[in-house]
Order: sequence, then C-alpha cells, then structure tokens
Amino acid sequence: MASFFTRLALAASIMLVAEVSGQACVNRTTALSQADYASMYAALSTAMGDVNNGLPEAERGDFVGATVRLTFHDAGEIDIRTSSDNLGVDGCVDLGQADNNGLATVIGQLDTLRAPFCHLISKADFWVLAGKVAVERRATVAGYTVPFRFGRTDAADCNYSGGRLPSAEGGVAEITRVFVDQMGLTFRDAAALLGAHTLGRTQTANSGYNGPWVPDSGVFDNDYYDEIFEPWQKTAVDATHTEWRRGDNPTRIMLNADMELAFNVVNNLAQLNRCGGRMRGRADECTENTAVSSHAREFRGSNTAWLSQFSTSYKLMTEVGYTNADLSCVYDSDGQPVGGVTLSECSNSTSTDPDSEASNAVSTNSVVIAAIIVGAAIVLGVVLFAVAVVTRKRGPRIVTVTPTPPPTPPPDYSRSDW
Repeated sequence: MASFFTRLALAASIMLVAEVSGQACVNRTTALSQADYASMYAALSTAMGDVNNGLPEAERGDFVGATVRLTFHDAGEIDIRTSSDNLGVDGCVDLGQADNNGLATVIGQLDTLRAPFCHLISKADFWVLAGKVAVERRATVAGYTVPFRFGRTDAADCNYSGGRLPSAEGGVAEITRVFVDQMGLTFRDAAALLGAHTLGRTQTANSGYNGPWVPDSGVFDNDYYDEIFEPWQKTAVDATHTEWRRGDNPTRIMLNADMELAFNVVNNLAQLNRCGGRMRGRADECTENTAVSSHAREFRGSNTAWLSQFSTSYKLMTEVGYTNADLSCVYDSDGQPVGGVTLSECSNSTSTDPDSEASNAVSTNSVVIAAIIVGAAIVLGVVLFAVAVVTRKRGPRIVTVTPTPPPTPPPDYSRSDW
C-alpha cells in the first residue's frame, strides 16, 4: 500500500512540474540569457543558410529578403507625430494592406522557428533578431554585426487606414515622409536602409513588380548602389507600376524610389526613357539629384561605409517608439554585453546573465513552484515508506479471542430416568 501511494505522489508531482514548466508564449521579453540567445541565433542562422545554398540565383535571397522586409514593414507603420499611435515595432503587420502582400508566408516560417523559444522572447524581438541574423549571415565581411537589444512588446492588432509605408512609385518626398517624418530617422538612414534591396526580389503576386535588384540576391553587400548608377530603361508595367530595367540585363529591376536615391526621376517621369550611364551610345536623360545622391555614391564606393551605416540605421529603425529604459541587453557570464551593442548602450539594464543569476522572474517562480511540488512529493513518499517500515518491525498483530462455551445439549428423552 505504501509503495502505491508513493508512486501516486511521484506521478502527481511529475505532472504538475510539467504543467509549470510548459509556459505560455510571452508578449514581452523580460530577460534573455546568453545561452538562450545563442540557441535562437543558431536556429535562425541555420534557417538562413549559406550564401551558396544550392538554390537558383534568383531564389537565393527569398527567405532572408522576406525576413528583412518584414522588419522594415513592422517598423514603418509607426507615426511618431501622433501621440495616440499604437503601431510600431510590435510583432504585427496589417496583412489586410496590399503593401504587406506575401508577408504571411515568412511570418509563418518565423513562428515555427520561434516556437521552442516563445516562452522567452516576444514576437517583436524575434523578428528584429531574425533580420539581424539575415544580414549578418549573408554579409560578405566576416564578423559583421548589427546591434540587438530586447524588450519590445507584441500587439494583437495593428490595423490602420491610409498609406503608412512608402510607395515604390514615389521619390525623395515619399522616402522623407516615411523615414524622416513618421519614423524620425534621417535621409542618410533611409538611403542606407534601402540598400537591403540587395537581398531578395520583387514578385508580381506581392507587389506588381517582378525581378531582383542585383545579380546575386543572396549576398548582403553594396552592389545595390553600384547598380543604381548603371544604365536603366523605363518600362511601364501598367498605369500604376513603373519598372526600370537594366539595358544589358533586363531581368534586373529598379523602382522609382530606388532611382531617386541618385536621380531626379519622379517629377520628370513622363519625359524620361533612360537613366544612368550610357545605353547603346545614347546619353543619360536623367539629372543627378546632388542633394541626396552623395549618400548613394559614398556607399557605392565603400562597402565598409555602407555596412557601418546600415548597422547604425537598422538599430535606430527597429527601436523607434522605445526608450533606453524599455530595452535591455544580453550579457555574458562576465557581465559584458553580447549581440553587437556596447556597454554604454546597456546602462539601463542589469549586467547579469540570467544563467548565472536568476533575473528572469517568470523562470524563477517556475523553478520555486516546481521545487515545492517535488519536495512535497518526496516528503509524502518518505512518510509512507516510514509507516511501512514501522509496520513490518512490529510483526503480526495478535488478537486474543475468548472461546465461546459449547451450547447445552437438548434433553435425551430416550433415557430411562425421565
């Protein structure tokens, strides 16, 4: 009997511990250990794959390009000029907007990758981390790093009306409206961030445009800026979609917003057919917009300069709407920040790795509760075992029984003395 109750208590404790440890997904990251961060990074890095991952050239950057596009669209929906605005870097994009066509697929892929870690990291933080891993994994410079801090909060709803994201048909004014006015960045930030078009490609089903910007869409380098200054031929897909095609390779594409980083295109679109360089001996019809083209020319001339600026601008973009007090750093066991941030950027977070000191309240509470349950089960088992031992030491129980006298026999009527 004692062993039965012991097994019952132990089974109950195991079920309760499993229930405690099976935590729900969090909507805000409260702490992140170096070990957990490394595990997430490794999972994402494997998913991003090698640059030469065996896919056709046009498809090499599809997943990484879509991941970076998702982080851009998540951040780009914010408008810091509106105090009541609840959009921003919140792990949510309005899939009802045509601008976000095609993002449901990559969201599903990232949800699968996040599933083993969703009790530790918010979706918003995971998307930003995924974008970071995408560009680091595909960069041509070894050791390239984009800063990462956590603490973003997920939103369940992010619907909006009106154009929040930049139109590909627009130019400098449209880029300024979104990146500078809505997000509070600089035009230099915008020029650097648009360089992410070096990854991935446009697809008709998603945007109405079709083709990659660069020769190899799976490599993260400054080739995009080099391409802008090459000769392009204007092609009208329809009344609302304008593409620019390489004169010597019409499979590659630029959009009005891309061309405007160097040339005056939008305001003269009707009169233009060619732009950039010389095409079959014909002169360039575009005039360079020197007010903004200096950034594109600088990034064209130096991959290092562009990567450095992109790193800075990506951090700013993915932290729009948050303060230093909202965001924290991942630390190693020596109290040094990891993830590409400096110690000065982590002044508002505790410089302790949760693996070495339990700073995650949720995890700590779970451990305490589990310990209590296991302890109670052990105590109960010990008590029941002790009862069994004592019982065996006492030996069999002796019961004294008073014998019952035999009943008086009935009279014998056959006897002669009656």
